Amino acid sequence: MSNVNWTSDQEKAITTTGKGIIVSAAAGSGKTAVLIERIIRLLCDKTKNIPADKLLAVTFTNDAAAQMRDKLNKAFEKKLKENPDDKWVLQQQNLLQLARISTINSFCLDFVKENLNQFEYQGGLKILEETEQKLIADTAVEQALEELCRDEYDKYNLLYNSFGNSKQSLNRIIKMVKKLYEFL
Repeated sequence: MSNVNWTSDQEKAITTTGKGIIVSAAAGSGKTAVLIERIIRLLCDKTKNIPADKLLAVTFTNDAAAQMRDKLNKAFEKKLKENPDDKWVLQQQNLLQLARISTINSFCLDFVKENLNQFEYQGGLKILEETEQKLIADTAVEQALEELCRDEYDKYNLLYNSFGNSKQSLNRIIKMVKKLYEFL
């Protein structure tokens, strides 16, 4: 990878040390290549003494996480071909299998599971399925509209009439509330 002609911004992202960086760019701009090069340089630098099993790399999709792990393995293989006797790089390649390379969702779920005992919460932990999430959202919207109708009928009536004063008004209101919730 080192024979790539990096842009100045890419080179800065690769070589900046001592602090975290965020690489944000358009699709196909070389973000993954930059991150792989940065990680490989950091992990292969014996003087920095950064153990590969302490690596945390989060992405947005399972495919991206798998690709990142695969590309890191290939980059280590390339480094070992260049210098087959480098025990540090070989050790780092082995430790890479223990690194946290996952989606942000997976990382957060693992983090919560690993630290749940730190809190008074005693119940189990589960991820809502999409159908359960939809049912909960539908119920919440219906309850909120019922409370508005019961407690502030004038405001409810104004809202209802603003959406057409028909049987479809309530459906339109519910759709709008859900869209606003998703947007937020």
